[in-house]
Amino acid sequence: MTERNDREARFLLDVPSMNKYLPKYLLSFGTAIRIREPLALKLLIQDRAREISRHYMDDAD
Repeated sequence: MTERNDREARFLLDVPSMNKYLPKYLLSFGTAIRIREPLALKLLIQDRAREISRHYMDDAD
């Protein structure tokens, strides 16, 4: 973590770690957080959320 206040936190990560670990972790917060940047991370999270949604929509039970 490079910065933090009562409304924001900033992290400095290498790109491979960001792409591998952060989407799953951040999705666990649901709508309680908002990803502002980088755009690539935001898009990864959108893709994962769509995959989860499709999984449950296709589930017949």
